[in-house]
Amino acid sequence: AIGSHLSGYTSFRYDITETAIYGGENILAVFVDATQPDGWWYDGGGIYRHVWLNIANNVHVAPWGVYLPAEVTGDISGDATADATVTAQTTVVNQGRTEEHFAVRSTIKDPKGSIVATVISKLVSIPAGSNSTVSVKIPIKKAELWSDETPRLHSCETTVIVGSTEVDAVADSFGIRRIEWDKEKGFILNAKPVKVRGFANHQDFAGVGVAVPDSLQAFRVWKMKQMGSNGWRMAHNP
Repeated sequence: AIGSHLSGYTSFRYDITETAIYGGENILAVFVDATQPDGWWYDGGGIYRHVWLNIANNVHVAPWGVYLPAEVTGDISGDATADATVTAQTTVVNQGRTEEHFAVRSTIKDPKGSIVATVISKLVSIPAGSNSTVSVKIPIKKAELWSDETPRLHSCETTVIVGSTEVDAVADSFGIRRIEWDKEKGFILNAKPVKVRGFANHQDFAGVGVAVPDSLQAFRVWKMKQMGSNGWRMAHNP
C-alpha cells in the first residue's frame, strides 16, 4: 500500500514517482474500507470525491500553489468597475536532482476571456528537492468587479518557464471585489450594504445519497439563488 487517509471529507495525495513502473503496465487502485467507525450520521460508504492522476515535470506549480488576492485601488464606478491590483503568488516545486532556474508568467483574463495583463517574474533559482514562492503585482484598469448579483470572474493562467521551455501551466478563476464591515451598516460589498441570506449545505442530495455529481451541485446553487440566497455555509463537509 502506498498510504491511507482517515477522513473522507478532506483532500489528500500521494507521490508515486518512485513506485510507478515506467514503460510498463501500472494498476492504481483506490478503495474505501467502510467497516471502520466514522461519524454518528450517515456518511456513505464509497468514493464520493474526484480521483485524479496528475503527471507533471520535475519543476512544476505546487498543489494549490497559486494564490490570487486582489485589492480594489480606485473608485468604484456606476457600472461596478474599478482599478485594481492582483498579487499573483506562485509556489513552484523542484523534484529534480539538480538546481534549476525558472520564471513565472501570469496572464490575467477578464470575464469575457480577453487578456488584460501579462507579467513575467524575474529569474529565480530553486535548489533540488525544495520549493520557492514568486510574487508579482499586476495592475488592472477598470476591472469588472465580482458581486453576489453579478458574479463576474477573472482568470489567471500561470506558466512556469525553464530556459525557453514552458514546463507547467495551471489556470485559476478569481473574483475582484472590495469587502468592508461597518458597525452601523454591516457588511459592505463594493461600496453597497449587502444582507447575507444563506443556507447550510450538507453533502448529500435526495435520491443519490452522498455521491453527488457536479451537475447536481450546480443545480443546488441555481435553485438556492432562485430563492434569493446569496450565501453558502459548508456545514460539516468541506
